[in-house]
Amino acid sequence: MHFSVDDAIKNSWDIWVYLAHENLMKSTAEVLYTHVYDDAAKKQLALGKSVVLYPAPADVKGRKSMFHNHFWNPIMFAWAPMTIGNLVHNDQPMFKDFTTSYHTDWQWWDILNNAKVIEMQNTPEKLRPFIQVIDSYDNNQKLGIGFEAKVNGGKLLVLAVDTKTDLDKRPATQQLLYSIDNYVKSGKFSPQVQVEETFIQSFLNK
Repeated sequence: MHFSVDDAIKNSWDIWVYLAHENLMKSTAEVLYTHVYDDAAKKQLALGKSVVLYPAPADVKGRKSMFHNHFWNPIMFAWAPMTIGNLVHNDQPMFKDFTTSYHTDWQWWDILNNAKVIEMQNTPEKLRPFIQVIDSYDNNQKLGIGFEAKVNGGKLLVLAVDTKTDLDKRPATQQLLYSIDNYVKSGKFSPQVQVEETFIQSFLNK
């Protein structure tokens, strides 16, 4: 949207408009959606199939997630969670139906304020979360909110975002889930980096 007054004063804003999505996150024979890493999830992976793990933020060990603007950050004010923004790997196929740049914009507000930051320092170097949280320079830890990996012969996608609270009033989160659902149910879902099951269990409270 653009606004101007006599061509002397101008401003513009990006506006995102999303359709409502129903029947999100429905399991199939090939893709299991679960908020817990239990025996059913382990069996699905052992069969070489796909699992989408979406733990509630309260069930994830790690730092608070928040949407950062350009000024209020820990470098200036030294407050928790000591993160300074996000790097979005927007060229990856899980974002095909969720328009985004490599950095966050205001469509990420609801998603990030209802998420949890997973500490990923002990994962393989090649594993890069598709929603990566940028740590402050004095800590410089690898952090993420969403990532994919090969686990026990299967394909796992983890998204540490609240997908239950008032989801019908959160169109941006719905759209991200819709995009991820299309991705994991397509032939393009093919994680390349192997992680141990112990890492998955390490960031979960249950």
